[in-house]
Amino acid sequence: MTKEQELDLAIIDLRDELLRAFAKHPPMNSAHEGHSVIREELDELWDHVKQDTGGGDAARKEALQIAAMGLRYAVDVCGRDQRPAMSVSEFARSVGTADPSPHWNK
Repeated sequence: MTKEQELDLAIIDLRDELLRAFAKHPPMNSAHEGHSVIREELDELWDHVKQDTGGGDAARKEALQIAAMGLRYAVDVCGRDQRPAMSVSEFARSVGTADPSPHWNK
């Protein structure tokens, strides 16, 4: 598998994790809350690293949760007014990659 294919799969998994988090948890109410959530996920990844399981599936899941909570922070705490909205297709065209969105409709 190429790095680009690995990245595509990771982005799909990240999107799934983020949507699961949106459905399960209310928005982050503050920067402090967001930091705490991200820190908790980072601590869980750190536990895997210390146990020498940092390259396994469970650690990958924690890493994706960190990324998802970072995006959640950007959406919930920082708001959308920072830059105009861009669809996945628009983003893919802007960086010259294939549109991954068909893969997201499992």
